[in-house]
Amino acid sequence: MPTYDEWQVTYKETALREIQKYFRIYQIGNISEGVLEAGSTRIAQQAERIDDHTFASLLEQISRSLAANEIQDVRNKYYELEQLPI
Repeated sequence: MPTYDEWQVTYKETALREIQKYFRIYQIGNISEGVLEAGSTRIAQQAERIDDHTFASLLEQISRSLAANEIQDVRNKYYELEQLPI
């Protein structure tokens, strides 16, 4: 059974994969509102599970930006996430 800390890492890694998936879809183009909403929801769910306030806060901001399809803001916040320890 995974420890609490292992679950926290899993939640963070899952959120990062969701953001990376958004970047790949964005490159393809024609992102539907449903895809944006689903990705945003999945990222917000991970943020709720993470106890690292800074990491969770950035995920929440990314979730909102993703829902609005604001790619530059998502990229900027993702860069900030990459600077944090997992």
